[in-house]
Amino acid sequence: MYMYDFFNSLDLLQQVPNINDLPRGNYLYFGICKKDELIQRGYKVSCDKLYLTYARYDDLSNLSYYPIDKFYNYMNQLTSNLIDLNELDNNELKASLFEAIWLINEIAYLEEIPFFNAKLNIEVSTLCDMIDHNGDEFNHSIDYFDNIGLLKKIHIAQIRYFISQYLRAKLKINKTYSNIDLAKFDSFVLDSMNRFIEVAPIKYKVEIYTNLDNPEFDSIFEQIVVLNERQSNKT
Repeated sequence: MYMYDFFNSLDLLQQVPNINDLPRGNYLYFGICKKDELIQRGYKVSCDKLYLTYARYDDLSNLSYYPIDKFYNYMNQLTSNLIDLNELDNNELKASLFEAIWLINEIAYLEEIPFFNAKLNIEVSTLCDMIDHNGDEFNHSIDYFDNIGLLKKIHIAQIRYFISQYLRAKLKINKTYSNIDLAKFDSFVLDSMNRFIEVAPIKYKVEIYTNLDNPEFDSIFEQIVVLNERQSNKT
């Protein structure tokens, strides 16, 4: 029943702040600016400490700014649930990471994700480029997020959370960790993503790829594949 526990542990993918509130359009985004700097520049701000700054392409002298504390608070909540992958048994970790990543990849192809509100609709090959700290900085993955770097950060934080919650449920981890090294966490994830891309699994029995039998995963995964096919046939 760990898969049941896993899907019911994804509260933070259900309670997503409304990203549709963020300004989108023909804007050039200048990044995140602190409240004090905006005040020094003569702008009137709210009580938020952080702001997304932007201006229209055809009017760059007119700077606009949008309060984003709620999005950073949300990302901090996601990060606070991460686990220290260094503490886990290597064989169990590799198998469980592979399963979580395969699950992410299949869910990404769903036209409508019924399990939670977060839009985890980017396949693993693109996620790998997004997460890679040493990867191609010009892979244009920001285009998936309307050029808003903040949305990319949120998506990556959600993926980390998804993976951690999967490992927590499967490996029965209740411990709370602090000061997780995100670069090291991502390194484990990237190794598994690269292996997933190399293997390119097509059969629905995960033991073929991990050498560890997991019928519970196989059953849920195949049902998601069927759901994917049903959604595709409706269009």
